[in-house]
Amino acid sequence: MSVLLPRLTSRAFVLGLLGLFLWLGPVEAETPSEVVDETAVDGVYIANGVGPIDENLLIPVVEQAQRQGIEMVIIAPRDPQPDAEAFALRVRQAAKADIALLFGPDGGVFASVVEEYEDAIVRAMDKADGEPTPDRVAEAFLAELTTEPERPLPAVIWTIVKAVIYLLVMLLLAAVAEQLFRRWRRNRQVAGES
Repeated sequence: MSVLLPRLTSRAFVLGLLGLFLWLGPVEAETPSEVVDETAVDGVYIANGVGPIDENLLIPVVEQAQRQGIEMVIIAPRDPQPDAEAFALRVRQAAKADIALLFGPDGGVFASVVEEYEDAIVRAMDKADGEPTPDRVAEAFLAELTTEPERPLPAVIWTIVKAVIYLLVMLLLAAVAEQLFRRWRRNRQVAGES
């Protein structure tokens, strides 16, 4: 009988666990429209059970974007389908936002931006990559995305500028040489007449 009791207990446990899963049903992935509904209030959606992400630290980043005239949503879904990039795009489009920043369940960060910011997205993601916390990632991403990069002048421009400067110097030297030559000639004529 002592052998029978552990078998019944383990079977009952497995059947109980199976019943619990059937009762709860499968965990469904969020849809973009559900996430957009959740972001309507403060622009942030963090799914239950998703990592140590503090929604209260992300809200000021969304507010900063709004002060700059940018509609931004920050999301951390449990299971973005079909993948994180596509999910971020769908949320951005459904929310009519300029920027959707997604923190994936695997720790990755993904973004979808309107065409106006496409040139800066790689630079912004690189800048945000080294930050330790989600709020700092979002701050760095927004700051870099909205900052115009310093663009050095192309080498050909510097070559043209140098050539113009050399030309001006040569013209100035030629004018001075011509004046000296005329003065010498006048002095020679005056000396020849005397």
